[in-house]
Amino acid sequence: MMIHPSTAFRSVVVLLGVLAGTALPAQPRAHDAVTKELLRLEDAWGKAEIAKDGDALGQLLAEDYVGIGPDGGTANKADYVASIKANEDTYVSGEDTDRMVRVYGNTAVDTGLWTETLKKGDGTVTSRYRWTSVWIKQADGRWLCVTMQAVRVPEGC
Repeated sequence: MMIHPSTAFRSVVVLLGVLAGTALPAQPRAHDAVTKELLRLEDAWGKAEIAKDGDALGQLLAEDYVGIGPDGGTANKADYVASIKANEDTYVSGEDTDRMVRVYGNTAVDTGLWTETLKKGDGTVTSRYRWTSVWIKQADGRWLCVTMQAVRVPEGC
């Protein structure tokens, strides 16, 4: 029996469709898992800052981490961890909102809006910062932040 070329082609197309249909759902699930993990890590970052727990924060940062602050200054991992430990501000609250995680294989970019209220003298000051952090999945499966940049959001924006 001879297989007609158009029948063979349809069979290949159907087979590819079935394979694609079973392979596609895995990617969104993988991205969902990464997104969930990065949301957890960024939440841990915020809690570490509020608690002035530089050691916990250091566990989230790659050894070659470089942060860029709202003033344009830079800090390596050691300097940033030390600044968190030495921070004299008293947090009233801190919260991340407006989050978006984008995954590119073993690299992820996370953005958000950090709103903090600090006790200053007899009053409080609330500030907002837009931030972007870049995370790299390590060989051992951990995600570490390699860079972060924060920009102060002016009032009214």
